[in-house]
Amino acid sequence: MQTITWDSSDPNSDTLIYTLYFRLDQDGPWILLKDKVKETSYEWDTRTVADGQYQVKVVASDATSNPPGDAKTASRVSDYFIVDNTPPTISELECKVVGEMVNISLVAADKTSTVANVEYTVDSGDEWQSVLPVEKIFDSPTETVKFSLKGLTIGGHQATIRATDSRGNQALQTVVFKIESASARAQ
Repeated sequence: MQTITWDSSDPNSDTLIYTLYFRLDQDGPWILLKDKVKETSYEWDTRTVADGQYQVKVVASDATSNPPGDAKTASRVSDYFIVDNTPPTISELECKVVGEMVNISLVAADKTSTVANVEYTVDSGDEWQSVLPVEKIFDSPTETVKFSLKGLTIGGHQATIRATDSRGNQALQTVVFKIESASARAQ
């Protein structure tokens, strides 16, 4: 959801009504978003548009307080803002079992924003454990993550990895492995 708010006034206190338009990128056409808005804010469900850079234009009119042909309008265009509805991807997921230790590596990437967090849970647990990328800070659209799991019991296990981008979109990926003994191998 993108909250759009604006301030307006009319010198002779006419009632104002608003029309909202949006466009993708600088050269895109203005598309009607909502007509006859009476409030000075609007909640836009941006899940209805593709990822990208958008602008909103608000057109104010005093037409309801004036005879036909005497209405005045004014408009304002917003700065660009990012719509990102797509979760990051988790790729190059590798799991290697070495005895009772499990080494997991992956690449988390997002097309529109930065990767903000990677975490895991083992065996469908309720608690998620955050892990840092190799360079120790989440600050780019692509992050390489490596971590180890220790102290697991002999038998089958599943690790679920969750990557979250800076807009809150999440991706999940699982890896299944088995701890057999000190000489176990990855499956």
